[in-house]
Amino acid sequence: MKHSKVGGLMTVPAITVHAEQSVADTSRLMVRRGMERLPVLDEEERLVGRVTRRDLLAVVDRLSAQGDDIRLSPAARTARGVFA
Repeated sequence: MKHSKVGGLMTVPAITVHAEQSVADTSRLMVRRGMERLPVLDEEERLVGRVTRRDLLAVVDRLSAQGDDIRLSPAARTARGVFA
């Protein structure tokens, strides 16, 4: 492990989202790919941050507190560990 390189562990190609991408699309991507977090790129493909499942769940929590009706897709309900 001492001489291991990160390049041997990374996902290629990188799975990313853009800052303009919707929360719903980002959530679906995380569920389909089993991702916990994703790098966020700007319109020039520069890294500007990251989004996590916790970030997305905070949006769901805020919307439900405002009384918005939130329905989970069948994929989200059955994805292993998505809301664990």
